[in-house]
Amino acid sequence: MKFRWFAIGLVLILVVISISCSSNNNSSATSGTGFLWLTAQGNTTVQAYAINLSSGSLSLNSNAAVTGNAPSSILITPKGDAAFISNSGTSAPSSPGGISAYTVNGDGTLTVAGTMVAVIDAVPSPNTDTCANPMGLASDPGGKFIFVACQGTFSDPNSGAVFVFSISGTTLAPVGVRTPTNFGSSTGTGSGAVALAVSSSGNYLYVANQFANTVASFQISSPGALTPLSTYSVGTSPSAVYLSIGQGTVPAGLFLYVANTGSNNISAFSVCDAPSAFGCSTPNGVLAQVTGSPFAAQLGPVAIAMDPTAPFLYVADRQSNQISQYSWSSGTGALTPLSVPTISAAGQPVSLAIRAGIGVTTTAVGIDYLYVANFNGSSVSIYSLNTTNGVLNVLGSPITTFSQPSAITVR
Repeated sequence: MKFRWFAIGLVLILVVISISCSSNNNSSATSGTGFLWLTAQGNTTVQAYAINLSSGSLSLNSNAAVTGNAPSSILITPKGDAAFISNSGTSAPSSPGGISAYTVNGDGTLTVAGTMVAVIDAVPSPNTDTCANPMGLASDPGGKFIFVACQGTFSDPNSGAVFVFSISGTTLAPVGVRTPTNFGSSTGTGSGAVALAVSSSGNYLYVANQFANTVASFQISSPGALTPLSTYSVGTSPSAVYLSIGQGTVPAGLFLYVANTGSNNISAFSVCDAPSAFGCSTPNGVLAQVTGSPFAAQLGPVAIAMDPTAPFLYVADRQSNQISQYSWSSGTGALTPLSVPTISAAGQPVSLAIRAGIGVTTTAVGIDYLYVANFNGSSVSIYSLNTTNGVLNVLGSPITTFSQPSAITVR
């Protein structure tokens, strides 16, 4: 199965992971083992690995579980007992997109839970709206809802929307109706919703619109309904949105970062989600551009991750086969390239995740681990992350995986 392509002035690869559920990536190391999950489009599977938190090494945890066609995003719920994968499907009626559900076992392995769920709204047929090309996933902090970015098609002005499901274990039920993300637009094209992030309060949702070059914001009601708020201009072809994670006394969700694949940069915004945060006296979900934004990346940035224990941020640059490395200011949200600004990846990096380690070197420097899915390399690269200076170092040769790994997450 080839990865989906769309023409938007130039042909861009669409790679989306929903990393708004930061708890998947920032769990404190409490034992010697972590877990990593990896989807592969080449054979429509998801694979579980155990992580040795002293060395960062991976070991295969089980046989692969099946997904739908073209798995694009994976989400572990905040409780950690269920996983959901969006499958963007193909153009053939026999292979539509949908959401696959899994039970997460105590050893990190996945068990398929039921059949793939169609991405539809809650209106009874024949008026039910269906999603074309489900992509990014996000959950609220309490794990009550899953939000699905429905990309649609570029030429359809009505395409591009968010669908909401309530979560009960591994069971999903549609909530409300399809919510378009191109409100206020007069471009005559679909918005191309591809990635989402939920604010730390759980009150606001932010959606990257790849065709419209915007981020749309919504208020989330207690039943899960969405109310459109504003749209914000970003760079060309935004492919990922990421909320900053909490570190020490610094709360989570202070800043929103957007990977702009077409303009090779990262847009940054402060988030009005808590009183007194950056002049935010009354939380209202408003975004304000960070001074210096957008920040330069290499070619084709498609994914973002932050270190869970130190102020560093990393970006997967698919077209230049690199990982960009930045220091992150919790006071301003600004990104500054490290003294070593990039490190090579192995064959079109499309997804990345960071797991805190428990190993400490003889010089008392903490080490975390960054894992990168290489789409064309059919591999996962492993890097050690020095929590003092943020610099990545390659750990051994890439791990061979099934072909076309597309999304990665850790716990």
